[in-house]
Amino acid sequence: MTNDRALLAVSFGTTRPAAIESAIAPTEAAIAEAFPDRRLVRAFSSAIVRSRLFENFGLAVPSPAEALARLSAEGVRDLLVAPLFLIPGAEFERKLLAPIRKLCGAFSSLALSTPLLPGLAEELATLLEMRRRAVDAEADLVLMGHGSEHAADRFYVDFQKIVDRRGWPLHLGTVEGSLGLEAVLSRLTTGCAGEGRDGMAGGKSRGFCRKARRLLLAPLMLVAGEHVEEDLAGPGGGSWLSRLRAAGYEVQLLSGGLGEEPNVRALFVRAACEAVAREGSLSESV
Repeated sequence: MTNDRALLAVSFGTTRPAAIESAIAPTEAAIAEAFPDRRLVRAFSSAIVRSRLFENFGLAVPSPAEALARLSAEGVRDLLVAPLFLIPGAEFERKLLAPIRKLCGAFSSLALSTPLLPGLAEELATLLEMRRRAVDAEADLVLMGHGSEHAADRFYVDFQKIVDRRGWPLHLGTVEGSLGLEAVLSRLTTGCAGEGRDGMAGGKSRGFCRKARRLLLAPLMLVAGEHVEEDLAGPGGGSWLSRLRAAGYEVQLLSGGLGEEPNVRALFVRAACEAVAREGSLSESV
């Protein structure tokens, strides 16, 4: 390992130290293992998360802009930036891409990997369907994503279309953005989506015109943080878990974040490797 090569892993962050250790740290470690000649540096894009971590636990985590400036000052010239975001939304664009563009001239080589959606959407969908089949093949899988008012929210919609083309009983809703729980409930009530090719079996899909009464409920988020504890599985009547059960569904909660899944961590590793393969050009990596 040399002092002039580094790996900067950037996530939104979480106010839950336990979630850092269960989801963020293992994902960072998986990418770092693929690049043993680079020292790992962590950054969180959320100012609120960074502030609460410091106030409540004494944990100081830099912003992406602070981390980039520090790495440049320390003499790093070859930098790989690995965002742990699902979509290239506001956090990616304003908190990461903007400071990179200001400081990219400070590095002789800078590679930036892309979020999982849309680049690795097919692979992510396949992993989620494999998980559904392994847990309960007769249940539909309901996913809660974060969503965004940013234009990149469309990648969640595109992800649902990918799943529907496969004929897999996966239903995606988001806390913010264009997809909500109401859209999921409508799909469940209708009970059908278009048939397509089943990538798992290599043949025509069976679809899911069955109006399943059993559901698996899981976050489509890196970390199982406040959204999972409150919006997804909270005890109040407005949580997704409560509303789905009130609608008559038998619901099994899968509360872990995506970062806890080794196969999903491997997708972030793949994205980083692909960025380096593009020879570290910022214009090619964005």
